[in-house]
Amino acid sequence: MGSSVNRMLTGMLGQSARALTRVLDLLASGVRQVWLLLRPPLLFALNVLAALIVLFEEWGWRPLSAALAKLARFPLWAHMERSIAALPPYGALLVFTVPSVVLIPAKLIGVYMFATGHFIVALIVIFLAKIISTALIARIFELTQPALMQIGWFAYAYNKFIPWKDRVFAWLRASWVWRVGRVIKWRTMRSLRAGWQRWKPTLRASFDGMKQLMRDSAKSLAERARALTARLGLQRFFPSRSGAAAPKQLAPPKTQI
Repeated sequence: MGSSVNRMLTGMLGQSARALTRVLDLLASGVRQVWLLLRPPLLFALNVLAALIVLFEEWGWRPLSAALAKLARFPLWAHMERSIAALPPYGALLVFTVPSVVLIPAKLIGVYMFATGHFIVALIVIFLAKIISTALIARIFELTQPALMQIGWFAYAYNKFIPWKDRVFAWLRASWVWRVGRVIKWRTMRSLRAGWQRWKPTLRASFDGMKQLMRDSAKSLAERARALTARLGLQRFFPSRSGAAAPKQLAPPKTQI
């Protein structure tokens, strides 16, 4: 009796194991089919995302940092940059985090506008905040990098991250998404240069006409102000530069014979 029960239990366990195996095989086959369907769009999305990161590095981070570096021709800005470059390591680390913290209210304002239905204004505010923070962080990092590299953990993380980033960027630059992006960039820049050369005379003429209009308007406004002053009899309070008395010149001393 006991042996028959054992055989029955063994058979049931075998059947359960075989059923479970078939279920797992079906699940694995379904997962493989789903992966084969999702793999091309997922790889495409990852390629596009990675290419956008590279674009941000080469066409966002570096140009924005170079644009801010041009402000060094102003004495106050140059003095501020020298002060930042002279900071100690952890002072440099604190300054490096300031732009992100300072611009958080602007980003929160953008989110609030987005939530209240002002979509275009919200996108503009968030975009400008991101551009400004990126430019400041990029320039501050260039100024503080020598001091930051004196911090042990920062230097370790940086030296680990840069080789990995270089490998990823090398792989990305060999991808078709990057090559297509380079072609699009080249064609876009060529079209912009051609458009600028075509519209440059018109824009320059418009700018010169605007300057002349502003000069004429200022001259007309000054003449009306002088006429009003004369009509109200206030000339003595607002003497004209042209009507100011010329300084008296001393006569040369007479020579005695």
